[in-house]
Amino acid sequence: MRDMHENAIKAAGNASVAATFSAAEGMDWQGYIPYLQSLKAATNAMGAGDGHLKAMPGMESPAARQALRRIEPLLKNVALQAGQATEFFITHRDTLWQPQYVSQLESIAGGNARIAAPLQDARQVSRIRSREAALRRDLSTPVSH
Repeated sequence: MRDMHENAIKAAGNASVAATFSAAEGMDWQGYIPYLQSLKAATNAMGAGDGHLKAMPGMESPAARQALRRIEPLLKNVALQAGQATEFFITHRDTLWQPQYVSQLESIAGGNARIAAPLQDARQVSRIRSREAALRRDLSTPVSH
């Protein structure tokens, strides 16, 4: 869950930087490659993490399972858009400033931010519940004098 959250943040950042570069006409297309490669790697890692977590549902908390259900359509959409952005990059290297490409990268960044939020929430709920359980144990332990 933590890795998926970190990958969503990383993918959002890379898409955002690529969108900023794209909006500036005349940028060298080779400067985009690290951001797109990292975006693709983070997106693929999130997909693999989602599949891994679904294969072991007992390993995650109810909040985590709910978060995974909520992000699944977002993850599919971001993966589709990232693939389309990569294809556009390959075929239009000289015109990466086009508004539809910039808009798509911004949409990918926003989608990843929407993926990161419920994952972070689920992680916080899990930490709070663990802390609560520890406090309950501490409070139920008799104090010896």
